[in-house]
This record gives sequence, structure tokens and C-alpha cells, in this order.
Amino acid sequence: MSKAIAAMLAILLGTHGLLGLFIEGDKLIGLFNVDILLDLIYLGSALALAIIANENINGKLTRIGLFLLGGLHFVLGAYGLLDRHLLFLAPTGLELFDFLLYFSIAGVCFLGVILPDAEKPIWQLEPSVSQQRGK
Repeated sequence: MSKAIAAMLAILLGTHGLLGLFIEGDKLIGLFNVDILLDLIYLGSALALAIIANENINGKLTRIGLFLLGGLHFVLGAYGLLDRHLLFLAPTGLELFDFLLYFSIAGVCFLGVILPDAEKPIWQLEPSVSQQRGK
């Protein structure tokens, strides 16, 4: 399940970071900050999450990666509460939805740390019981 969480977050952050590169200096759909350095952080996080989701690495490394990425976004959100411009990483300033994004990503990553099945890539996960009954 941790691998599936990593894949979903990779898609979310990759999309946000990629769109943000083309909407620089404004807000994405009027809600989210799209400053260049934050977009690069999103793209780097998406790349790391895609590697976590698709590679056949052990569960301990998966959990460590999710914990570190969750910690990064938690620190961004917590520091953003103190300085809305994140030491000039976000010149346009953070808004409520940015904080919701940071803390949600951190929470989902931390949830992925405690869930089982962190060892297998998502294509090797066993089907659920309801899917097995349908066969």
C-alpha cells in the first residue's frame, strides 16, 4: 500500500510542479503558489516518489524515503507559517491551500510509513479479497 501512496503522490506533485513551471508568477487555479524553486522541490519529490513506487527496494528504504519526503513537506509547511515567503523561496507568498497541501502530503507520507506491504512495487501487490472472489 505504501508504494501505491507513493505513486499517487508522485502524480500529484509532478503535475503541480510541471504546471507551475508554465504559470510562473501567479497562482495555479488561483489557489496554489507556483514559484520556480517550489516547483523544483515538487518535481524532485515526484521523482523520488516515482522511484520509491516503481523500484523493487526493501520496505525499510521505502519507509525511510516516505518519512524523509513527509518531513520535508512538513518543515516547508511549518516554516511557512512563520515566514510566508519561505526565505524568498516563495516570493508571491504562501496561501491557505499551500499549507493544506504541505501538511496533507506530510500526513499521507507518514501514513505510508506505517502501512504494510512497503516492500513490493505496485504492480506486484496482491489483489484485494473482493477482486479474488470475482474470479
